[in-house]
Amino acid sequence: MNIIRAELAPEFKGKDVVLLAMGGAGVTTFLAALRDAQQSGTSRLEHDGVTHQFVIQAYAADVELDASRVVWRLDHAKAAEIIEDLTAMSNDDRPGHN
Repeated sequence: MNIIRAELAPEFKGKDVVLLAMGGAGVTTFLAALRDAQQSGTSRLEHDGVTHQFVIQAYAADVELDASRVVWRLDHAKAAEIIEDLTAMSNDDRPGHN
């Protein structure tokens, strides 16, 4: 099943963080959209009524969330780090987190 969910976890260990939950197919889908953004500067993923917009922008590392839209603003280094982590997760055939 293709699961991709993002939500805000306020005050998680003293910081506001975004939790991203995905099934195996969701990791593959999200990873493809993020790779597209890294190569072209932007990409968009529509999933389950939510639009995920990826923007590669110098010095950025933030996420805007609302009920129907998630905007991921990341610099190249942060996008590469997330791609590396998701690639490792997708190559491992067991549950995990990062």
